[in-house]
Amino acid sequence: MVDHEGYLSFFQRFRDSDNMLKLKPGQRIFNEIKTDSTQTKSSTLLRLTSGVNGGSGRREWTFVDWDKNGVPNLLLDAEDGHFYYFINNQKSKSK
Repeated sequence: MVDHEGYLSFFQRFRDSDNMLKLKPGQRIFNEIKTDSTQTKSSTLLRLTSGVNGGSGRREWTFVDWDKNGVPNLLLDAEDGHFYYFINNQKSKSK
């Protein structure tokens, strides 16, 4: 889910003492790794929108094993009809 500042965040669900489902505060655990022309890598938090309170319209995204390596990758729509592909660098546990 996107948090109030537009960052893709993980909100863990749990049951309280009354057995009611609740969400823990969001954790920004998703990073975007960029490589520039000198092959220098930089990592920043993955921000999907920069609007006020995270709002700048709808975003469509899904997790899919795009490269068929056994781990999910993130696909995200772009304004121009294209999509962004975020690689999950973890290794498959089944291999």
